[in-house]
Amino acid sequence: MKYLTLFSIICAAIFVTSCGEDPIPGCTDPLSSTYDPLATEDSGSCKYPGCTDEDGDNYDATFNQDDGSCTYFDRFLGDYSGIFVCLGPLSGLLDEASSKITKTPGDDNMDKITVIVSNPATAITLLLSGTITKDVATIDTYIENFEYTLDTGTGFVIEGPFEVFVTGTLTRAADNSLSGPISIRIDKAELGLSVPDDCTYNATLD
Repeated sequence: MKYLTLFSIICAAIFVTSCGEDPIPGCTDPLSSTYDPLATEDSGSCKYPGCTDEDGDNYDATFNQDDGSCTYFDRFLGDYSGIFVCLGPLSGLLDEASSKITKTPGDDNMDKITVIVSNPATAITLLLSGTITKDVATIDTYIENFEYTLDTGTGFVIEGPFEVFVTGTLTRAADNSLSGPISIRIDKAELGLSVPDDCTYNATLD
């Protein structure tokens, strides 16, 4: 009788186990962004957001879902030597120009850079601001009280200070060089003066 009771208990336990609910597939890792607290069987569906682009500064091979957090400063930062060619009245502004690209300070500045362009021959320096994507630096800068002597080429020389507007794009090539069109305009509001020029900048990383 005792053995029969024990046998019955074992059989009942097996029956209950075999008749339990089916496993629930899903992501069982609490560290994953797709974690499912109801899942009882891992289905391989766990996602780990981060930078998945191998060219990104913060690339991590363990991430399998890109969350847009990639930064690309390492592709742009550094010292450059270049030629700044303007086609019109600002042709003497920069000419042979060196530049330095740095990250704009601030934890929130995930894509912002500072570009310092200087011409040793004229001691002119432009402090520009821009944003970067993977391969392009976009410049958009306003400078006030810029000291410069403008030779209009018609016998008139106008002294600053001027307001300066600089826009353009610099594309990064595989050899780390930068090139692209830059538009520069200098204004002197009290004279009703506005002088635009179309320029290009080609620079190589030192």
